[in-house]
Amino acid sequence: MKREVRRPLRGSQEGQALVLGLVLLMIALATVVVMYNNTQVTTEKVKVVNAADAAAYSGAVFVARNLNFMAYTNRALIANHVAAGHYVSISSWVRYMNESMEDLEQVGDMVWWIPYVGPWIERITDIMAEVAEQIEEVVDLLGGDVLLPLVDGMGGVMSLAQSAAAGQSLGGVTVGGFSMPIGTLMREVAQTYDDRIRVNDSGDLGTTEAAIIAARIAMENGRIMNVVERTDAASDSGELEQMVDLSLGGSRAWIQGNRGWSLEPPVINLVWWLEKRGSTRHLRDGSKLDWDASDELVHHWFSFDPKDWGWHEDTWARGQTRASDLALGGRYDPIPSYYRTARSEGRGAQDTVLSITAYCVLPMDAARQKPLLGLDSGVDSITHAAVAEIHYQRPRAGFGGDMEEYANLYNPFWEARLASDLVSL
Repeated sequence: MKREVRRPLRGSQEGQALVLGLVLLMIALATVVVMYNNTQVTTEKVKVVNAADAAAYSGAVFVARNLNFMAYTNRALIANHVAAGHYVSISSWVRYMNESMEDLEQVGDMVWWIPYVGPWIERITDIMAEVAEQIEEVVDLLGGDVLLPLVDGMGGVMSLAQSAAAGQSLGGVTVGGFSMPIGTLMREVAQTYDDRIRVNDSGDLGTTEAAIIAARIAMENGRIMNVVERTDAASDSGELEQMVDLSLGGSRAWIQGNRGWSLEPPVINLVWWLEKRGSTRHLRDGSKLDWDASDELVHHWFSFDPKDWGWHEDTWARGQTRASDLALGGRYDPIPSYYRTARSEGRGAQDTVLSITAYCVLPMDAARQKPLLGLDSGVDSITHAAVAEIHYQRPRAGFGGDMEEYANLYNPFWEARLASDLVSL
C-alpha cells in the first residue's frame, strides 16, 4: 500500500517577507526621522550656546570699555589740571623776573653818570626790562586766553562724556534686560547666529522655568548700576586733591616750594642775606580747584636800633599768579565732576567683579523638524544662559609686578572674560 505524501502548495507562503520588509522599512524610517530631528536639535543647541556666549561677552566688553574710558578721562582731567599748575608757576616766575628787571633798570638809571660803564649798564638794563615785559605779556596771553580756557573747556566736555558713558552702560537697566545700548548690542550679536534668537526677553524671563535667571539678572543690574558714583572735589573726601598731588611726580618739589635759592656772603650774612622764594599752592574753593603761585626776592637785614632790634625782611620783587585770575573772564573749573568707584559705609573701594547674563531662546518650529509618522523631537524651544564677568586686573608686566591694586577709575585695567554657563535646555 502506497502512502500519499502531501506537498505544500508553492504559492501559500508568498508575501510574508514583504510584510517583514515593510516593518523593517518603517523602523528604519522612524530611526532616520528621529536621528534627523535630534541632529537638528543638537545643531540648533550649539548655535544658541555660541550666541549666548558671544552676547554675554560682548555686553561685558562694552561695560569694561566704558569703565576704562572713565579711567582714561579721569587721568586726562588730572593731567590737564596739573599742566595748568605748571603754567601758573611759570607765569608767576616770569612776573617775578619782570619786576626784578624793572628794579634793575632803576639801578641802571642811577649809574648812567659813571664814565664809560654807566651808559652801557643803563642800556643793558633797559633792554632786559623790555624783554622781560614782552615775555610776561606773551605768557599771560597764552595762558589766560588759550591754555586755561582750553583746560576748562576740555574738563567740561570730558565730564559730560563720562556721564554719557555711565548712562549707556551703567544706568537705565530693567529686570528684563540692560540699558538700551547693551541690550541692542547683545541682541544684534546673538542674531548674527540666527535672527530668531531672543536675548533677555521679558516674556521669556517671566516664565517659571526662568525665575532663577531673572532674579540673577536683576541682581546683576543692581550691581552694575551702583558700581560707580558721580562726585566732585567738594564731596569726595579729598580724593581728587590727593590724586592731583600724586600726579605731580618728580615736579612736586619744584611746584610746592623749591623754586628758590639763597645768597649768604661770609661775614656779611651776619647782618644781611638774600633769599629767593617760590611755591605753588593747590587750592579748592567749594567744588572748584585752583592754583596759586608766588615767587619773590626777599632781603633779610639785622637792625641794631634798640626800638627795632632783630632781623627784618623786605621784598624787592614779587610775581604772583592765580589760575582763576589769569583765565579769561576769571573762569577756571577744570574738573566740574567725575566718576569714581562707589564707596560704601565710609570704606574704600574693594575688589569688584561684575557679571552679565545672556539668556537666549530659539523657538523650534515645524519647518526645522520632520514630524513624520507623528515623530518629532518634542522640543518647542532651545534655551541657554551664558555668563561673562567684568573684573579689574593689574597687568603683571610693567606695572609693579605682583603688586595688588583695588578696583578704581584711575587706571584702565578693566577686562572682560567668559564665566561658567548657567542653564542649557
